[in-house]
Amino acid sequence: MSARSLIVIALALAVLASALGVVYSKHYNRALYMRLHALQLERDAIDVEWGQLQLEQSTLATQGRIERLARKKLNMQTPEMETVVMVK
Repeated sequence: MSARSLIVIALALAVLASALGVVYSKHYNRALYMRLHALQLERDAIDVEWGQLQLEQSTLATQGRIERLARKKLNMQTPEMETVVMVK
């Protein structure tokens, strides 16, 4: 074999290795992009759930609801003005 044919074979192997590297890199990039997209969808769903939970918390923590539950479940009531003692 001549030196020229060895160079051609070496270059062909280098081109083949480079092509395989490009294919692998592209496949890996697509897999990462799909994973990123799935995580973004999950993040969006969690953001929606977080907003719903904040809304629910603000609804459950209203002063009127707490007062109503205190009166109903704990039998609490507002004290008469005569029974209130001011401490200085």
